[in-house]
Amino acid sequence: MKNLLLLTDFSKPSENAAVYALKLFEGSYANNKVLHVQKSAYFVADDLMVSGTDQNLYEALFEASENHLTNWTKDLQNKFNNAKHHFENKIDFDGFVDAVEQTVQKNDIDLIVIGSNGASGWTEKLFGTHTLSLLKNLEFPLMVVTEKNIFSKLERILLVTEDSIDLDFDILKWPVFLAKEHKAQIHVLKLSDTADKERHDPLEVLENLGGITYHFHRLSGLPVELAISSFEQLFETQLTVVILDKNGKKYNDFIKKVNHVTELPDRSPTLFIPHQ
Repeated sequence: MKNLLLLTDFSKPSENAAVYALKLFEGSYANNKVLHVQKSAYFVADDLMVSGTDQNLYEALFEASENHLTNWTKDLQNKFNNAKHHFENKIDFDGFVDAVEQTVQKNDIDLIVIGSNGASGWTEKLFGTHTLSLLKNLEFPLMVVTEKNIFSKLERILLVTEDSIDLDFDILKWPVFLAKEHKAQIHVLKLSDTADKERHDPLEVLENLGGITYHFHRLSGLPVELAISSFEQLFETQLTVVILDKNGKKYNDFIKKVNHVTELPDRSPTLFIPHQ
């Protein structure tokens, strides 16, 4: 059973992200927690009353959001009618990151799914403020799906990692599960600072997974975003998994670069897995 957290602001990108995730896990049993975080700026004070009613503004906003979320989730359920999937809604008036973290911890969430508009590559407009906040405070697996991403059969999964990270069964849990579920290949792209042809890359973990076809690639001297773009120009991938040290230079440079790069091509959905 997978516990998924679907984040929604009722926008088309958030709907597309949820649809993508439900298709990705269509064959799996899943508990889908649907979270909408209401901006607290929409209400001024708890004792501010709504004209002509006995409700204060907070109660009115909560009721409106609750109705909207109920209808939004029903539309999702009707699209799939998947008996393996269970849905539960939650509305929070907390800060966005705090609301997400609390929901993850209370519901033993395995994966967070968030949508972004994907207008112009790896830009802040692509990720949006909320997505960047989660990436900068990455504690849980986070899948980012753009408005332009349409689910297609997984054939190749690109796994981007670096020399400082030892691949083990635990950290490979998600890409391995998805590769087995969809009979996809895993392309491991290891980033290094120097071109060391003599370096040994221990791949015993991948070799012992059983039933997984993998390919190993190494690139040196390139920043993360350019390494991904270079690889995706050569191989068509349907999902990118990023496993970098969240306290390391590559990850932090990558997050900073996200705010400025405006001419990179659109790419596949990206699953960020925290590591430190």
